Amino acid sequence: MYRQRVQARALPGGGEEEDDHVFYYYGDEIGYDVDAVTADWREYRAGLVAEEHLHAGVEIQQSNRWSHQISHPEKGCLLVARRPDLGMFSYSVILITEHDDEIGSSGLVLNMPTPLHIANLGLEMHIAESLGQCPLYIGGPVTRNLLHVLHGNESVEGSREIIKGVYAGGVESAAELVLQGAVDPSEFRLLAGYSGWEPYQLATEIQNGAWHVISASSDVINGCIKGDYTGFGQFSMSDTKVDCWKAILHETGIPF
Repeated sequence: MYRQRVQARALPGGGEEEDDHVFYYYGDEIGYDVDAVTADWREYRAGLVAEEHLHAGVEIQQSNRWSHQISHPEKGCLLVARRPDLGMFSYSVILITEHDDEIGSSGLVLNMPTPLHIANLGLEMHIAESLGQCPLYIGGPVTRNLLHVLHGNESVEGSREIIKGVYAGGVESAAELVLQGAVDPSEFRLLAGYSGWEPYQLATEIQNGAWHVISASSDVINGCIKGDYTGFGQFSMSDTKVDCWKAILHETGIPF
């Protein structure tokens, strides 16, 4: 097992100073043959799934974009709501950032916007200036005084890799890069709070039919982070939350 230290930024008025808030995430060492598996084992598995589809007569388009269902949650997968009776999680798409059956799971909802913008939060001037027009999203109901950021930019300092090409953290560095004109603020999704599950709770919810569990490429996940559904196919779009939900299901071939 390994563990790694990660940080989230405290929002003003949350009853805490801007100290580091430390979480840990765990994972097992994977004993794959490096000659048989690419650097991203998820891509290797996706290739095997595509090969199975070809043998079954399903037409597959060659692309860096892919998504498919998996039977068990893992770090970097997506949870997509299956039922309309999940309260605040109805129609939600959640990126799982930490997962261990025996320890618990956590993730960030990708598609729960608020009417607020970062400029409304009373953060430091350089953050308000650079990221102020970015909308604030709700990452989940836990610890909403913590501000998280998701993005696909490996040059953001203080961020950690969720999967290859998808990163979390680094609000200060993201703000600096925007001020320097190196990146556009639309590349970042800023979220208050996170979603959490106790040991085996998520497995029980999946067994009870609450979630589709989907492995997706970084292109697909970053499309949701940016709200850019170009390439997701044709479907009617009308609502920020529902559009993301539809896009992932459509991409994966799941009827909605």
